[in-house]
Amino acid sequence: MIHLAATKSAAAGKGAVYTSSQTATLTLDTVGYDYASIDVIAGPAASTSSVFQTLTLTESDVSTGTYSTVSGFAGDLKPAAYAGQTVTDTMTVSRLDVDLRGKKRYLQVKASPNTDTVIVVSARLGRGEAGQVDATGKGVKVSVES
Repeated sequence: MIHLAATKSAAAGKGAVYTSSQTATLTLDTVGYDYASIDVIAGPAASTSSVFQTLTLTESDVSTGTYSTVSGFAGDLKPAAYAGQTVTDTMTVSRLDVDLRGKKRYLQVKASPNTDTVIVVSARLGRGEAGQVDATGKGVKVSVES
């Protein structure tokens, strides 16, 4: 089995700029998977302030339940490297690698910018109990293998 082909993908973002009062949110159903790799991608900042005012990873037993901070990801997930990023900088990617064993079924990532910028949250669930065989199972519109 090609392990990268036996994954499931998910993404959130609106394809437009988020303002400081908006939040990009991705909720993942992790049932059947042992690992998640989540990228939070932010466009160049419009100021020299930190890119994110909030970046959180939480978990819950039910998708619409109360979410609590994932152990090991408590505190401020805003890397110091974001401070001073300017409008001329390129996209910034933060990766959250999560061992799902012992975690609750649903993960939720929320990212709010400090200033107007594009945000995309992208996740890949891996080490699944069974490999996905079609685009729907892989969480994508099109799946091509060679």
